[in-house]
Amino acid sequence: MTTRRNFLRTCAAATAAGMPFLNRGRFTLWQGGAQYSARAIDLVKRATVVDMLSPLTLNFPLQGKWFSDPESFTAADAKRYLDSGI
Repeated sequence: MTTRRNFLRTCAAATAAGMPFLNRGRFTLWQGGAQYSARAIDLVKRATVVDMLSPLTLNFPLQGKWFSDPESFTAADAKRYLDSGI
């Protein structure tokens, strides 16, 4: 049987826990992590990210050749890279 006292105790416990079931326009992406606004999450979803630290290929001798002689990077190499969707 639910009493007024039990109901208030449950509400107080939920409030103390941060009421994770209430969405106040803030989202926690990872357990115990920072909270982000819906606007920030939407911005990241729509953003184009370019990873400048990623190698063009895992064939390191070929990559070394491209870096030492940029003219050896052909249009066919560029097409394969662009078609990859990276």
